[in-house]
Amino acid sequence: MAVITLAGEQLIAQKQKAKQPLIISEFVLAYVPDLNNSVTPSRAQALPPDNNIVFRHAPTRSAYVNDNEVVYSLILDNTVGNFQFNWLGLLSEEGVLISANHMVVQSKRKNNPSIHEEGNNLTRNFLLKFSGAKAITQLTVTPETWQFNYEMELREMRLLLAQNSVGLITNQRHLVEQQGENLRIDTLHRELENKFEKALSQLSDTAAQLDERVSRMNEQRSAMDIIFLTALLKSQQSVIVQEGELMQLTQLVRQKGAEH
Repeated sequence: MAVITLAGEQLIAQKQKAKQPLIISEFVLAYVPDLNNSVTPSRAQALPPDNNIVFRHAPTRSAYVNDNEVVYSLILDNTVGNFQFNWLGLLSEEGVLISANHMVVQSKRKNNPSIHEEGNNLTRNFLLKFSGAKAITQLTVTPETWQFNYEMELREMRLLLAQNSVGLITNQRHLVEQQGENLRIDTLHRELENKFEKALSQLSDTAAQLDERVSRMNEQRSAMDIIFLTALLKSQQSVIVQEGELMQLTQLVRQKGAEH
């Protein structure tokens, strides 16, 4: 809800009487605690205290609507912020508060690349309505003219936002791909470790089996050696016995030959 202040009304009258232009030089944004926007603003008010003012800027665009209405526009892109406001005013080049508007609390955020947070874009149009507004403000363009330019700016801003978004998405995609590649490498590494551990286990089992087989073969060889040695001893013993018997038989034959 906007009103023309008493000081603004007085300045307008003075300008019209002197045939001097009224120049709106500044938008003023402020956050006023406990401001009731449902109540008509006081026309006797002045600028809020400095510690309540959050932003000041010249109008981005201005135009006449008809002979008795002019409009001023403030475009805040996503490089402006961060602050909240619920009070909006138009200031003349003399520093006089011409008009004030009370509203619900608005938030203005700027881009924060460090946390990938995008800011918001805000446009605020302020309509001044009084007799002879077009003549005293000396505005010669209609809103259609600068609104067209504003649409161009919006398209450029949207294009820039889209490009930034594409860049962010591309970076995120590369990060995800890198993380995926790292995950695949980790998975492959774990699989190789498991296969290596399994191979070591199998090799250990095989070595144990070989040791057991060698041990059995050694035992079998020892047993065969004992059997062979025993058989050899028995064979030699038999030969000795046979030789003894042969010697006895030879002596007996000799004795009988001597008797004849």
